[in-house]
Amino acid sequence: SIALIRKYYPDMKLVGNKKTLEMVEGYYGVRHEDDVEVKNGNTLPLGRHELQFTLVPMLHWPETMVSYDIPTKILFSGDAFGCFGALDGAVLDRDMDAGKYIPEMERYYAAILGKYGTSVQQALKKLANIPIDAICSTHGPVWTGNGVRNAIAVYNRLSTGENEPGVVVCYGSMYGNTQRMAEAIARGASEAGVKKIIVHNLSVSQPSFVLADIFRYRGLAIGSPTYNGQLFPVVGDLIRRLSERDVKHHVLALFGGFTWGSAAARLLTESNDSLKMQPVGDTLEWKQSPKADDLNHARELGRALGKAVLSQP
Repeated sequence: SIALIRKYYPDMKLVGNKKTLEMVEGYYGVRHEDDVEVKNGNTLPLGRHELQFTLVPMLHWPETMVSYDIPTKILFSGDAFGCFGALDGAVLDRDMDAGKYIPEMERYYAAILGKYGTSVQQALKKLANIPIDAICSTHGPVWTGNGVRNAIAVYNRLSTGENEPGVVVCYGSMYGNTQRMAEAIARGASEAGVKKIIVHNLSVSQPSFVLADIFRYRGLAIGSPTYNGQLFPVVGDLIRRLSERDVKHHVLALFGGFTWGSAAARLLTESNDSLKMQPVGDTLEWKQSPKADDLNHARELGRALGKAVLSQP
């Protein structure tokens, strides 16, 4: 709508940083020489309001900045501290049961901002000494009071890689064989004492929910059959998504099967070159339908994963 508004209000001035105004020109070709370019820390008096600008690049575009209204102590944060999901009536967190939006904030972070943990930490440091009474993001509720502190705490936790004891088992399966091994690994993790276990069939689970669970819990198991000499496509997709994100402090178990040509186990092992997670044992491999010994080995791998999860502070 920028080009449309400028058409009807040609004397208006756009306020943005250097990269913002370059994008306005690049996308719409409507940049004017009297547009106002601001830098980090600049202020803009608007009568009763006075905005202060803080550049927070890669949250999650290179031109991203937040605007802080000094008199009201309101932070207009763009995508930061936002959530998936529509609002159900109320706008302020204090006027609703806002608890359901915290998992949606975590899912939004994992899906959209998960690559930029270092940038998030840099942004939080820039904002650390600013008194904030409310956060208005472009997604989700307006955070006030304790909600402000909770939202900042969520971003700090996710961007530093802090997680909790739990195991996420992710698999793809063509004929149910990899699924049986995944369930045995989950059983083994339970036998080790892990209470929070989530099993995702990657052919069914929506990727953002899978990523949110992986960010939340410390243990991860990934399994795949061999498919055309490669990983099963949904498993390969998860590996790619994880390699593009800043997922820290995880322990990893891998399991792969084949019918006539072994490949999945080797490819899963090689995938940890990019994931850089702490491996638990060797990659478990089986041929064709898993036998009793294979399922027992899967339970042993699950127990080892569970113990590794629970042994970390």
